[in-house]
Parts: sequence; C-alpha cells; structure tokens
Amino acid sequence: MTPLDDWAKIRARVEALKETQRIVFGTFSDRRSDDIGAAQNVILPEADAILKAMKEFTAQWATSPGSLGIQDIVGEVARAFAKRSQQNVAPSTVPGAAYSTAILVNAAARIDFLLDAVDFRAVPIVERAFAHLQRSLIVDTALRDRWQAAFHSETECEALGAIHLLAHGIWAFKANAEGERTDLLLSGTVGPADARSTGSYLALTEWKVVRDGDDPKKKRGEAREQAQRYAQSALAGLELERTRYLILVSKKQVAVQDEVVGQITFRAINIAIERELPSVEARTTGSPQ
Repeated sequence: MTPLDDWAKIRARVEALKETQRIVFGTFSDRRSDDIGAAQNVILPEADAILKAMKEFTAQWATSPGSLGIQDIVGEVARAFAKRSQQNVAPSTVPGAAYSTAILVNAAARIDFLLDAVDFRAVPIVERAFAHLQRSLIVDTALRDRWQAAFHSETECEALGAIHLLAHGIWAFKANAEGERTDLLLSGTVGPADARSTGSYLALTEWKVVRDGDDPKKKRGEAREQAQRYAQSALAGLELERTRYLILVSKKQVAVQDEVVGQITFRAINIAIERELPSVEARTTGSPQ
C-alpha cells in the first residue's frame, strides 16, 4: 500500500460527495432551506467523515516527502470546518453544505498537486528494493559472497547496489565533483533518456563502506556532504526531488539516522552483509525480536 493508494480512496469520496450534492440540490439552487434534510443527514456527516479520513491519512504517511504540505492543507480544512457557524452560513442549510463541500474539493485538488511529485510514487519502490536486498543477504549465500568480495571497495559496492535497484525500476546515480549526475557503473552522465528507456525513476545515492573502527555517524556525514554537491535541477516526472539516499554498507548492523535539511530528506540506509536473523540477534544482544 502506498500514499497514492490510500489517497485514491479519499479522493473518490470527495468526488462522490460533490456529485451527491449536485444531484440533491441541483434543482434547489435558489433556496436556502433544506426541506428534505439532505444537508444535515447526508452531506455534512460525510464531509466530517472525509476530514477525519484526511487526518488519518496525514498521520499514516507523516514521514513521506511532502507530507508537511499536506498536513498544512488538512489543518486549514479543519479550521474552516470549525468556523462554519461563524461564516454566517449555518452548516445544516443548503449553502452550509455547499461551503463544506467546496472546502473539501479545493483541498483535494491542492493535495493532488503535492502527491503528483515523483517521490510519492518512487520512495516506496526504493524502500522495497533496499528491504529486498537486505533480506536476500540474510538467506542467499551466493549474493552474500559477492558483497563480501566487494566490501573492500565503495565503487564495487555501489555498482552492485545500482544493479539491484535497477531491477526494481530505480536508476541510481551519484553526484560528481561538479555536482552532475554520474552513472554508478560506467561513470558517464545520466539523463532522462536512461530513465525513460528503462521505465525507471532516477534517485541520487551516495555509498559508504563502514569498516571495523569506523564511525557510522561520520561516514553518514561524508555521504551527505557528497550528496549536497548535487547541483542539477530535478528532471520533472522522472527524478526524486525531495529524497536523497545515504547507504552505509557494513559487515554487521549499525545504527543510522535520517536527516532533513530544508525540503530535502537524506534517507540513511544500512546494508549489513553479515546481518543475522532477528531471532539470533535477539539472543545475542538480549533485545526483543
């Protein structure tokens, strides 16, 4: 399930509410009363239910890129609903029902715009790709051996990672010294043709190997500094705009933490080559599974 899947259900309810109001009140546009009680019994309860669903949506996807903008919009709807009686428009009247519906329709259109960002579509794919890689390393001996052999070189690790991400529809790149997109395998430039020809999204990644004695936090800082060199404008419709990936490859699991700078989320991912099954880790560390 993705944010777009959840939002589609709410969007359908907003459209249904708008259509219901058109059907019920279409022939009473010159009246301010609601003789059949449609506003109080149908329109307003559903409008309030939709606002509740919007609040639940923002809570569910609070960490998604662009979520702060959506939270602001939903907050505006909540405040507008709370002030309905102060707008000289009784909520239970025809104009009151229209007021509530108009607020929701406007908010839904603005949320549609924010959700059109590539990040909302692509971030779940990237997360699934990394989860797939980590879980595969636990059970696939041959894959683990390849990563063990590559562990001495960040370049080889990022090449293996790029191949894995591409299989999930993500064309990973890094920023070179000039801040340009650079292919992780061939070291050439990466452009829209690469993404379009493979049906992929473009994602900026910086890879670091964390060896024994290395400070994971320092390594993450180095990766973030390199990611911040990226100076090219995002390719609309193809490239993640608000999310950068900092991948720390280690033998054993290490703690990592995301960081938000302005509107950019630096998502930190740890790929542990020799990570044990959760049950084994729990017995070793005494932590819950």
